[in-house]
Amino acid sequence: MRKTRIAIIAAIVLVLAGYLGSRWLRPHMSDSDQIRAQILRAAKAAQNRQVGTLMSVIAEDYNDGTYTRPDLMNLARAGLRPGRELQVAVFLQGLQVQGETATTEIGADIRVLPGGSQGRYRIVAYWRKGSKGWQVVRAHGWEGAQQLELGGGL
Repeated sequence: MRKTRIAIIAAIVLVLAGYLGSRWLRPHMSDSDQIRAQILRAAKAAQNRQVGTLMSVIAEDYNDGTYTRPDLMNLARAGLRPGRELQVAVFLQGLQVQGETATTEIGADIRVLPGGSQGRYRIVAYWRKGSKGWQVVRAHGWEGAQQLELGGGL
């Protein structure tokens, strides 16, 4: 019984040491780099129709005056449905970090296949750093994208 307990404690210590070692050895990303990574993560998630991953970039209390997070969830589910391919290209045009908040200006080209409807958007997003990392709390300039699912385009 004593050998089993020692083996379990040793295993826990090794796992903990490995975790802490990997955290220590991994380079720390700046706030700007973390936001850039979130933007790329969201673009890849949209392109791969991963609604959950896409929504992880959106704060629980997202509210842009018109849409809330549940509204965005419904729009994402409708727009990222199977049978459609979404091609997304994003271009970070501006990034300002002020403590725990940030503002980004993003150019986004979106194309939906089949059909080829497409649009170009200038999205301004407002970010907040919290326990889940950097998340968007409000944004504007993307609103026309929901028209792409209807077959329209710019």
